[in-house]
Amino acid sequence: MPKKLAWYIKRFSVMSPHDVLHRVGEQFTLKKLYLNYLFNKRSYSYSIESFAFCSSAKSRLPILKWNFNADVLELSGSNTDRWPRKFFNSIPYRDGNPYGDIRVAWESARLQHLIENQSCEKQFLSWVKDNPPLLGIHYISVMECGLRILSVCYALDKMRDKLESPTETWNALLQLVESHATLIEKRLSLYSSAGNHTIAECVGLIYAAVLFPEFKAAKRWKKKGLSILEQEAARQILPDGGGLEQSFWYLLFITDLCGLTIKLLEHYDEVVPISINSAYIRATKFLNSFANSPKELPSIGDTDNGYALSPYLDISWNHNSSNTVCKTFDNSGYTLIQGKTFKLIFDHGSLGMSPSYGHGHADALSIILQVDGENILVDPGTYSYTGNWRHYFRSTKAHNTINIDNQDQASQETAFMWSKPFQCQLVHNDGKFLLAKHNGYQYISNIIHWRGIIYYPIGIFIIWDHITGEGSHNIELNWHCRLPIDLSIESSQSIQNIKTWQSNYYGHKQPINTIRASTTNQLPQTLITRINLNAAAAKININDDIEKFQEWIT
Repeated sequence: MPKKLAWYIKRFSVMSPHDVLHRVGEQFTLKKLYLNYLFNKRSYSYSIESFAFCSSAKSRLPILKWNFNADVLELSGSNTDRWPRKFFNSIPYRDGNPYGDIRVAWESARLQHLIENQSCEKQFLSWVKDNPPLLGIHYISVMECGLRILSVCYALDKMRDKLESPTETWNALLQLVESHATLIEKRLSLYSSAGNHTIAECVGLIYAAVLFPEFKAAKRWKKKGLSILEQEAARQILPDGGGLEQSFWYLLFITDLCGLTIKLLEHYDEVVPISINSAYIRATKFLNSFANSPKELPSIGDTDNGYALSPYLDISWNHNSSNTVCKTFDNSGYTLIQGKTFKLIFDHGSLGMSPSYGHGHADALSIILQVDGENILVDPGTYSYTGNWRHYFRSTKAHNTINIDNQDQASQETAFMWSKPFQCQLVHNDGKFLLAKHNGYQYISNIIHWRGIIYYPIGIFIIWDHITGEGSHNIELNWHCRLPIDLSIESSQSIQNIKTWQSNYYGHKQPINTIRASTTNQLPQTLITRINLNAAAAKININDDIEKFQEWIT
């Protein structure tokens, strides 16, 4: 049986009856949409004056916080012209399609660039004309439809007094909003598919309903959007503010979407559900503990550089650097150690959101280190959602952790599916000593990887890697260095400096130096790494401290 087919069978076997019915219903919905595409050639025409958003002389949207001078992440170019123009569900778009990376094409079609463009009217009208409902790739993902509703409403609201063809433009906007919201409602990502897409879809429905209550379906859109958003915000944003998907970038994405919803409801004097508000507050606290802007976010998990509304949106940042020396986020599984000149992140979290764990990486017990604002020990990033590079960038070998027998800590089934997810556990944390373990290699001779970290205020980190299990195995430790670092490793048979890859933003990669230590021996085995941040740091005896780890694991 093919590996991918076996995985799908396994996934469907754990679905709830409601989930299975939802999947079956999706297929009927797609067939109905296809018939509608073939035979219902509706001409969209509206009475503009009956829609308050279109007839108002004043802005209908809340004032947002922007930072147009921000140094934002670069975005990839569009490849829309490569894709066929036919009914959206008949277009092959997954990994291996003949056209390219569809995410790149989708990004520009979110029309978020129109918000910063003072003469966006012609571009908007051109897009609506070229992309009638249900035709082409921009209707495959209804998340894209939700994001597009937000961006075009903000763009046109901003330049409403400068429109050259207001009747044509408002009519095109109403066509887009009604067709998009109708499609979103019919194809919401639910049950085992619920993730950041679901939140974007719900926010699109809420915006369509609140801004255009004149549509007959508006009340239903709003009720459904708010109900699911309440549930998903509470689920996807963990009690400590981290993200269930184990991706810092997607956490910012859904946090901004929650913030936009709160701003909209407050602007229209509507009640903000407590679960959405509290999820937003705890997520912003989490994000601001690690960074002051999107560009500073650690690239843990998938990072695709997509935004909720704009790369310049600034509603989720307070720009106040945390003074915390050591803080652990128990629910999401991260410990942050920072001083005046450095920041170290220890990842002891899960693989991500079940059942697919699609945006997680095999990075259990990985470490990221920043010194004097520069990234030193780096996470590889994402680079691409397709091809062999997808496999590499989310592999264990690409992260600052231990690799056993050249295997990942979990099994990559497809570009967005993992099996055999690992479990991590923080065993000890007293501010100086951290000790955690994961069982990702337990299927290989009952192997457990333990990692201990000791921080000495004079500027020294000790990383203790201990592997227990049975038999003889190859143990490989990788330290991916963006910049030179004073680092030494004990107890390895071989230490090499090799070239590997790191991606700062989607679609771009660059070579970096990796210090690779390896040994093949009977278990248990121990590797000890010493990192000196202070060149003048005294040579201290670490043996007594190292022995404590051994005591704790026994």
